[in-house]
Amino acid sequence: MRIKLLLLFAALLPLMSFVQTEEIDKYLEMAREKEKEGKEHVALSYLTQALKIDPDNERVLEERGDIHVVLEEYDKAVNDYEEALNSEPTEELYFKLAVTHSLEGEDHETIHYINKALEYDFENYEYYFYRGLSHQRTGENTKALVDFNKADKLHLNDHNVYYQRSIVHMHMHHYKMAFNDLSRAIQLFPGIADYYYLRGECSYKLTNYNEAIKDYTKAISLGDDLDYYLSRGLAFDKVSNFPKAEIDYKYYLKINPHSPEATYNFGLIEYHAEKYENAESLFSKVIQMEPKNKLAFFYRGVVRFKMGHKDEGCKDIETCKKLGYTAGYNKMKDNCKY
Repeated sequence: MRIKLLLLFAALLPLMSFVQTEEIDKYLEMAREKEKEGKEHVALSYLTQALKIDPDNERVLEERGDIHVVLEEYDKAVNDYEEALNSEPTEELYFKLAVTHSLEGEDHETIHYINKALEYDFENYEYYFYRGLSHQRTGENTKALVDFNKADKLHLNDHNVYYQRSIVHMHMHHYKMAFNDLSRAIQLFPGIADYYYLRGECSYKLTNYNEAIKDYTKAISLGDDLDYYLSRGLAFDKVSNFPKAEIDYKYYLKINPHSPEATYNFGLIEYHAEKYENAESLFSKVIQMEPKNKLAFFYRGVVRFKMGHKDEGCKDIETCKKLGYTAGYNKMKDNCKY
């Protein structure tokens, strides 16, 4: 009798497996429909039901991981992908794990899984791109350049590659090379404000201030980021266009009044315009924010001399010396002779 039962059970196994597979496929199909409708949480519930039938089903685990990524639930996505990987390692799963870890800013894990994916396909440009991003974020600029160069070689004319490589060049102070990469990125995809802004930063570093102003202005027309105004104000300052620099600084400080850099530079504008009371007030604000800002003390001292406040000016110049700006002190110390 026992033998007959075992034989019957063995005969039923294929049928039970077929029924299970059919039911899992049904849940997968329903989940995909709900995902298309933007009902990701409902889709997750269907996939979880499917996993009650087969907890190690690689297809369901991977699909559920994909939805967790959409919902930005990266820890849950990693758990699902790793469980799927234990069931059936694939190149795609290694890459998905790498991308998910990259989204979480976990660069060492990203590099680990990219290296695994590269064992399957060492000519996939995306793998080099993502590994380059991680090397860039960990400060390994030379390795990042190697990866971005490889990605560029395998897949020409990708504006993302040029953009990310330009950032590495900027970190390495290769501003001309960064400028060239950003120009290529703009040629391919001209609608991104940051491309113009960073190219403007390169021009500024290369002392091409008028070119920088053009790119900052274009960036503002596309993105209106507050930092664009500060950078353009600095560039206007460099070409002695003080009225326009003042406009940009004022706009920046209206929204971000606690910026020492913008306040200091606006103070310089007011100083050059001989608006000494305004300049004194601005330099005093910088000192409140940065009590060891030697340049702010120096220029406040100079302004106070201009206003006839000799004692206060001398105190600032003395403080300037204590903070290490002896060159500034030597320029102004004769004003403190009685």
